[in-house]
Amino acid sequence: MEENSNKTLKVHSVKTNAIFNGLYQILTFLTPLITTPYISRVLDPSYLGQYSYYAALVSIFTMVANYGFNDYGTKKIAEVRDDVNKKSIVFFNIMLTKGLLSFMCIAIYIPFCFLYSNDETSLFMMLIMLGNIIAILIDPVFLFQGEENFISIAIRNSIIKILTVICFFIFVKSNQDILIYTFIMSISYVLSSSIIYFSFRKNSLVKINKIDLHPAFYLKEAFPYFIPALATSLYTNLNSVLLGAIGNDNTQNGYYSQAMKFINLLTALINSLSIVLLARVSYLTKRGDEEQIKQKTKLSFECFFALALPCSLGMASINSFLLPAFLTDKYLGSIDVLYLLCPVVVFSPLNSLLGNIYYRPNNKIWTHTIVMLSSSILNILLNLLLIGYFNLGAIGCGIATLTTEFIQIPFLLFFARNKLNLKEIFISAIKPLIASSLMFVTVFLTGYFVYTKINDWLLIFILLVIGISVYAIISIILKDKFTIYILNYIKSILSNITSKFKKKNNK
Repeated sequence: MEENSNKTLKVHSVKTNAIFNGLYQILTFLTPLITTPYISRVLDPSYLGQYSYYAALVSIFTMVANYGFNDYGTKKIAEVRDDVNKKSIVFFNIMLTKGLLSFMCIAIYIPFCFLYSNDETSLFMMLIMLGNIIAILIDPVFLFQGEENFISIAIRNSIIKILTVICFFIFVKSNQDILIYTFIMSISYVLSSSIIYFSFRKNSLVKINKIDLHPAFYLKEAFPYFIPALATSLYTNLNSVLLGAIGNDNTQNGYYSQAMKFINLLTALINSLSIVLLARVSYLTKRGDEEQIKQKTKLSFECFFALALPCSLGMASINSFLLPAFLTDKYLGSIDVLYLLCPVVVFSPLNSLLGNIYYRPNNKIWTHTIVMLSSSILNILLNLLLIGYFNLGAIGCGIATLTTEFIQIPFLLFFARNKLNLKEIFISAIKPLIASSLMFVTVFLTGYFVYTKINDWLLIFILLVIGISVYAIISIILKDKFTIYILNYIKSILSNITSKFKKKNNK
């Protein structure tokens, strides 16, 4: 047995991990700011709608291939991360099981492409998206998340994001390049899964015996984590599938998918906190450190509302100015959809946060699963009604998405009431809500009165500066702890840079 089998793994703090993960999510946010105006001018809504439709279809296969192993693997690795032997057994078993599922999905997906495609373009598009499944097959990200090594994840994803942006500008020139666009997206997923192997730490894993490989056991163990992934897929990716299949309108799909891009960017930024906390709370729960769990829980909700509420109301305040500037007048149909979806920026990450801070670490996954699955069934019924019967298209899809995300919250809070301090949670939302509401009114009225007088891009920049300033000032007046902490943290960084600069000049 290896000498270092029980050596404690050095991990980064929650603050460091959250900062690096947050910085990557900011890059993720900035990337579409650069590419979306270009792509929306090059590709028509019908072409982007076609891509979204087939991407939603292939996501069903990637969901099965991944089988909830990201969350399950993160939790299991976090629990045994101080024992390299146990950690290695968990890692290789998950990779083997995930590999078997991925090969099964590939074997089904390839003939499905030939049977389901309508023409040569759609066939090639679906075959190119095979890379999405391959990316799942080789992705070891759960190991790094369980070890709380989010720096490696942030670095690898940042490199791929930058390369993807460059490729868009070089190779995507017109509607005829939709297959090139698809290839760039697909290969970026494969590279993102591959490049992280260069970040493996020395002696992070050891060889294990074949008798320690039990894929059937891990398949059974991870099943409760697969069902929430299935439920999530039913009301996210299936929305585009239903919109394309029932509505039979790629343009409406384009409106919905473009609006969801802005929502997904913000939810990904906010979810960066939730992902970090899953590993830390799982580790603390295994150790039985209740005091630390309470502190992390309280801090996480303060941080969550201070991020989610201004993002949601901020997006709503600039929506009608933002979309025409970014997407051109071809996508005006996305404006009303985005207005509907803005509250999802709060609801969706809150559902994830509750799952990662309470349900998963405390093995209450089935309760979480039942809530999500029930809301997913509601989502399907609403889509069938609103898209099929009332023919509301993207608007109907938006209503179904909003309802599905909201309906989960009261149930998740109710079932966690004995462990979580609900009063404390609601109190932590009051100050950010007041600051965000005043910010919304200020920004919206400013934009309304001056939008015809200045350039669209200049207007958006001014509104962002006003929004951030108003939110920060109101938060300081209200003495919001998280905002003051962030401002002090920025102040300390600037102070350190200034002092180093002065020392250098004095020499």
